[in-house]
Amino acid sequence: MLLHDYRFGHIKLLLVLPTVNFRIGLHNLLLLIAIILWFLNCSQKNSARDQILRELDLGTSEYEILDDFERVDLLRSGFAKLINRGYTPESRLSMEEKYPDWDQKEIAELLDILKSEPIHLSCGKTSYLLRDIYRQFGWEATTFNFGIEGTQFTHEVTLV
Repeated sequence: MLLHDYRFGHIKLLLVLPTVNFRIGLHNLLLLIAIILWFLNCSQKNSARDQILRELDLGTSEYEILDDFERVDLLRSGFAKLINRGYTPESRLSMEEKYPDWDQKEIAELLDILKSEPIHLSCGKTSYLLRDIYRQFGWEATTFNFGIEGTQFTHEVTLV
């Protein structure tokens, strides 16, 4: 028997293959490919999550020991520290004015921009970005817009 050890981040896949008359059927080959692709996808998601945690100045080990409520709260409060509401003259420029393609960028890249530049982020853009952060970490999240349509009396929040 041959023993193959494949590592994907923290996940280990162990395959035991018989050496005598080894033949792999198409069905088994497709199943093996699907398993490997799934593990690679998990590894990429973990990498994106680690980047987000780094951008929010949060430790992975600190995050891992928390329950779900505490994790959501930690992500929200870490993200809130980056939000500039445009109270200074240099921060009057909004995200969509300076970066028209902001919604096409990776979350970690947007967080890096918010850390390095004083850019105004409206409640709507804030809620979209926070929603996407929550989704990246595996939670169902949506945004809720309320107020008087066509006026300044509106607000948008993220629901998890």
